[in-house]
Amino acid sequence: MDGEKNTQKPAASFTFLCKSCGLKIRVAKSQSGKKGRCPRCKNVLIIPSGQQPAPPTNQAQPTDTDPNRKDSLLDPNLFDIPKELKLSPTQAVEPNGPESLDALRGQIRTVEPEPVVERQLPWFVDIFLYPTSLSGVIHLVIFFSGMLLLLFLSTVGICFPRLFLLSFGILVIGYFFYYLADCVRDSAAGSSRAPGIEMQSDGLDKLGCILAILRLVVCLAVCLGPFCIYFLISGKTGLVFWLLLTGGAFFFPMILLATILFDSYAALNPVLIIASIFSAFLPYLGMALLFYGIAVSLTMATMALPPSWPSFLVVQGAGIYVAMILANILGRFYWQYKNKLNWEV
Repeated sequence: MDGEKNTQKPAASFTFLCKSCGLKIRVAKSQSGKKGRCPRCKNVLIIPSGQQPAPPTNQAQPTDTDPNRKDSLLDPNLFDIPKELKLSPTQAVEPNGPESLDALRGQIRTVEPEPVVERQLPWFVDIFLYPTSLSGVIHLVIFFSGMLLLLFLSTVGICFPRLFLLSFGILVIGYFFYYLADCVRDSAAGSSRAPGIEMQSDGLDKLGCILAILRLVVCLAVCLGPFCIYFLISGKTGLVFWLLLTGGAFFFPMILLATILFDSYAALNPVLIIASIFSAFLPYLGMALLFYGIAVSLTMATMALPPSWPSFLVVQGAGIYVAMILANILGRFYWQYKNKLNWEV
C-alpha cells in the first residue's frame, strides 16, 4: 500500500550469564546451542537455549577485584609469589595502622648512637684529663714502654739486624699515630675521654699503622714543603720564610683533621680546606692557637730541662700525653662546629 512505511521487527533475543566471569551477554535466539567466546574472559561457552533466570537482587555481583574469579587481578595464581609471603585475610593490616608500623620496625636494623658524655669540668680543665680513661692509661703505658724499648734496642743495635729495628720502629710509631687518628675520630663523635681499640681477628692492623705514618708525612709535606724548599734554595730566614712557616702551621690542623675524617687524600683539596677554615674562622683560629700553645709550651719545658735520662723519660711521657690531648682538641673542634663545616662525614 502506497504511503505505508515498511518496518522490520527486531530478531528475538535473550540474555544469559557467562559461567566463568558472570558477564551478562545478550544474543539472538537463533544463536542458541552454538559455541562462542565471552567478550570479557575469552573463555569458550555454549549459548543456552533460552533466557536464564535473573540472579537475585541481593546477590553480590562479581567485580574485577573478586578473588574467586579466574581473571581477577588479585588472583595469587597469576603472580610468582612464594606461599610464605601471601597474607591471609586475618593477617592483613591497615597500611597506616600500628601493626604495620611494628612490622616495618622489625625489618629495619637500627643502630643506636653512642651516648655523648658531657664534660663534668670546665673545658680548659677537662681537655687535660682526656687520656685518663682506662684505655687511655693503658695506651700511655704501651706507647711509653714501646718508645723506651725502641731506644734501648737502637742503643745496643749491634745485637739486632737493622731490618728488625726498622720493622719494630714502624710498628711502634705507626700504632701511636694510628691510635691518635682514632682519638680524633672518637672526639669528633663527641667523646671526651680516650677510646679503646677494636683489634681485627688477625691482631693489629699493621697496614693501618703504616698508612697512619704516611698520612702524617703527607700532611706535613703539604704544609711545610714550601717552607723547606724555600729555605734549602735561599738559605735565608726573612719575611717569606716566616710567612711560609706560619701559613703552613696555620693550615696544618685543618688539613690533618680533614684527611683523618674523610680517610682520603682527596681532602687535601685547597678549595675544601680554605672554605672550611673561613666557615668557622674565629673558632678555628682559637683552636689553632690553643693547639700550638700547648705544643710550644711542651717544647720550651723540654729545652729547660737538663740533658739526662730522667729528663728524657719525662719529656717522652709528656709528649705522648700531650699528643693525645691535641688529638682530642682537633676532634672536638669538628664536633662543636660540624654544622658550619658541613662535611657530612
